Amino acid sequence: MAAGKWENGLFWARCELCGHWRPVIPEPVASEAFFTHWRAAFTCCGRDQVALITVEKDELDFH
Repeated sequence: MAAGKWENGLFWARCELCGHWRPVIPEPVASEAFFTHWRAAFTCCGRDQVALITVEKDELDFH
């Protein structure tokens, strides 16, 4: 699984083969009280890859 991160207001994923970080457009996977989890599918080095990104929420969600 490729590494993912949230930085400077953008989602980034790192290719498992070449290590290049690229901006990606993720989709929400799950949400809990303190974190939101995102999944981004992308292609690099001729290979389909997936990165999981976890972002801490600014406000608590008790719904």
